[in-house]
Amino acid sequence: MTWPRAWLKNDAFCGSGMKRRHNPCLILVALLLMTSTLPLTQADERDERSGLWSAVAEHGIAEFEDFDDAITNLTERWSIPGTQVAVMFNGTLVFYNGYGVADSESATNITADSKFRIASLSKAVTSAGILTLIQGGIISLDDRMVDLIPDLLPGELEGCEYPGHSTSFSIDDITVSHLLNHRAGFDPSSDPTYWHWNTWDNRNDDCLDIDGLNTDYDDGNLAPVSMESILSEWLRRPLDYEPGSDYEYSNIGYQILGQIIEAQSGMGYEAYILENVLTPMGIDSMSIGMTMPDQRAENESTYYDYEDDTSPCHFPSGEDENGDPIFPTSPDPDCGNFVIEEKDGGGGWIATAADYARFLAHIDGTLTTTAFNNSFEYFVSNPDAPEYSSYYGHGVFVSAANTDIWNHLGAFSGSSTYFKRVMVDAGGDENEPVIVVMFSNTRPTSSMEIDGSSWTSDRTSTISSVIYDVDWANLTASKPLPDNGSCNPGDTKPAEDGCNNCVCTEDEIWACTMIYCPD
Repeated sequence: MTWPRAWLKNDAFCGSGMKRRHNPCLILVALLLMTSTLPLTQADERDERSGLWSAVAEHGIAEFEDFDDAITNLTERWSIPGTQVAVMFNGTLVFYNGYGVADSESATNITADSKFRIASLSKAVTSAGILTLIQGGIISLDDRMVDLIPDLLPGELEGCEYPGHSTSFSIDDITVSHLLNHRAGFDPSSDPTYWHWNTWDNRNDDCLDIDGLNTDYDDGNLAPVSMESILSEWLRRPLDYEPGSDYEYSNIGYQILGQIIEAQSGMGYEAYILENVLTPMGIDSMSIGMTMPDQRAENESTYYDYEDDTSPCHFPSGEDENGDPIFPTSPDPDCGNFVIEEKDGGGGWIATAADYARFLAHIDGTLTTTAFNNSFEYFVSNPDAPEYSSYYGHGVFVSAANTDIWNHLGAFSGSSTYFKRVMVDAGGDENEPVIVVMFSNTRPTSSMEIDGSSWTSDRTSTISSVIYDVDWANLTASKPLPDNGSCNPGDTKPAEDGCNNCVCTEDEIWACTMIYCPD
């Protein structure tokens, strides 16, 4: 039997790395995984459509039955091929389930190890990397972008006013803080991080060095364009507004932050994040994804365009008789829509839902890490945050009315991701954090509605409603102990951790209930 990593590392117990915000500490023992690769079809008889990777659905956590039903109905309503959901309660994984298939052709089910592209949920990962540089004294929020990435700054180009554009807006005024808060002056209406080679080659823009790109990329035969080249070309163009004066969500800012991490650490972006952010958190499922199906990670899901759309692949398959590149038509998620490995800092990561939930529990300060400290205030920081509604902090959306409430959406062709963090009444002196993460291997069309709701609104409202339906104050779970072979219903005994009590249920299994125990 393989137990969850959180138990093996003792994160769920007294004396663990959990941030001591409460006295006494809250303990929850939950059975979540019988084995890390158990397919969903081996679940209990009560519900053959899916089931938890454990005996939870069969023996415990009845409080999540309505939650499970709601997610099941949501995915069936929208015909989602595969979905993975994780719920973290006060730093402990209490629900981890999958729905549907990771690959329809091979009939491979979603498992505990299934990985998904997380799209813009990658931005919080990049922001965490920036925090390590700030707390290490390498950079500051007020540092100017141009001072941190000198090698990416473009040269002058005939016909382009750079660096003295007629507007008063200058890239010299962009700070790290502006990049984190999406206030750097970039308008997202034309996002070059998605551009195909043909888009670059056909642009009529005096500030883009198309001739230089043709030379560097052999007239497209060496496509796609690297993110370094994309950023350098884009920084030559005039800004759309004065840095700091407005908010415009833009991938460009977070791509630049990824380059700042490389320039200031002397390491590749992915390597730096793995070594300095994720490994200290005990997270090992995350990496930068790859575009082409034959280069993807082990256990990575297949991605499905909701309407089976195709486009010219970003990678040429050869040359025609004139020496021009041939871009074969390909499914959008498989190289026809974007190049995921070039999106690194703004959207390139893949992960399991459980590990991303674990990441969030570290950046909100519920779980401690050697990577950084006092991270909550950093992630909700925005000097220009509105008094009401929501705003963008440092990698997450935050409720201005209650900064304990976080969320973020992510989307590619073939991917839709979402997380929500709230505080719930757990019966103690203070409310406790709950994080829900949901990854899916398709993205329903944004204009499509079912019963008057889009996929985004239906998904977010469903999760928001069922979070509060769980009886968090009386949450119970079942955990077979190592000596669990048989027991007499009604028998009691201490759990292994010494502070939970276990009762033998009518099913002759030890059920360990959540209680408070002293520090």
